[in-house]
Amino acid sequence: MNFTRISSSRYRKTLGLFLLLAVFTTNANAQMLLTEGLTNVIDTSQRLQGSISPEIGFRTEKKEVFTLKNTANINIMVGQQRALTILNKLELNTYGREIQVSDGYVHIEYRNLLRPYIEVYPYTEAQWAGSRGMQIRGVLGAQTRLRLIQKKHLVWTTGAGFFYEFEKWKDKTITDGKNEAETHNAKVQIFASFKIAVSEVIELITSGYYQGQLNNKFLVPRLAVGVDLKYKLTSHFALWGSYAFFYDQDPPIKISKPYTTLTSGLQIHF
Repeated sequence: MNFTRISSSRYRKTLGLFLLLAVFTTNANAQMLLTEGLTNVIDTSQRLQGSISPEIGFRTEKKEVFTLKNTANINIMVGQQRALTILNKLELNTYGREIQVSDGYVHIEYRNLLRPYIEVYPYTEAQWAGSRGMQIRGVLGAQTRLRLIQKKHLVWTTGAGFFYEFEKWKDKTITDGKNEAETHNAKVQIFASFKIAVSEVIELITSGYYQGQLNNKFLVPRLAVGVDLKYKLTSHFALWGSYAFFYDQDPPIKISKPYTTLTSGLQIHF
């Protein structure tokens, strides 16, 4: 009995519903990045590899509004056992002749591929999320990524690391609590992810993250869980949908502790 053939129509319906819901859901950026849903297992035989996910929007309000979004994942081999990974999301909005940069991030890893299943890497990232009042977040740290299982249909990854974090928050719309803050923290991050090839064309990635300060607030963390679903149309094109849940037990300003994001789009692989 061919399980993949029998179940393919059900998977297509499920994926279609997931992506349809995502299209009509507003995306809000977070104050932590779910990198394991974005990074790839490096193919050392290719010098350049990665993907881009462009999105263009237009609407008419008091002024004509043009929106350009792009999420990119670029991996460049540096020698035989090192790779530079660049994750980037940028959202631009034009209001008439005025150009605004809203939510986005840049995350860079210098990955030392010690073994096919062990990576040690320094990383840095910058992030901004005006929708939640975060003007800027800067991070500098180092992590280890360990693949406990690396098979064709299953990749189980875990890791941990330390980082320094600077954040600047300001939201003038908050009138009943703290609406401005600047923080400097040393933190530890622990994460795990599962990448499952459900079939030849469907891929599921789940990931979880724990970030705690290196002081008496270690048990007052930021938590996140992500689910990414991808449907491969060809070897170079895929539809994807992403759900993420975040919980910040002690936010710097008066914003909600739990929140979710739901997004979808087209991926172009190279």
